[in-house]
Amino acid sequence: MKKMILLLALTLSGCSFGYNSYVSATMITNDTYPPSTNNTEVIFEDKPIHREYDQIAYLEAIGHESSRLPELLSLLKDKAKSIGADAVIFIKKRRQTRSSGDLIIDTMSLAAGERIDNDEYEAPVLTGIAIRYKNEPETVNNAIRSGAGTGSQ
Repeated sequence: MKKMILLLALTLSGCSFGYNSYVSATMITNDTYPPSTNNTEVIFEDKPIHREYDQIAYLEAIGHESSRLPELLSLLKDKAKSIGADAVIFIKKRRQTRSSGDLIIDTMSLAAGERIDNDEYEAPVLTGIAIRYKNEPETVNNAIRSGAGTGSQ
């Protein structure tokens, strides 16, 4: 019985939050594309774009307490490639307050009527727009193969 309780406690103690970086994509179009095989460009907010493009998704990479810019840029680029983007544009950097803690311990504390004091910290965040360039031979061919339309944003 004691071994089972110890095993259960060790299994559940892995339910922590706020310690990992992650990236999300909010699709702007219903078109779908195969993953990009090109090197995904990153273009910060103050750089002009001299090619026509379609916006396909809003991307947001949220870091953990010790995340650095290269890690978050890599998350953005990987996500952009996975949804078929040629570039991520208008990249902006900001900070966001995040909490970290252990879900099981917090739940047990709440059940016992105890106050929860999770650690809060300022996490780096990068946001940008994933795009596909128009009139690019590979982009056009990929869109045709995947059955994607040509909706512009």
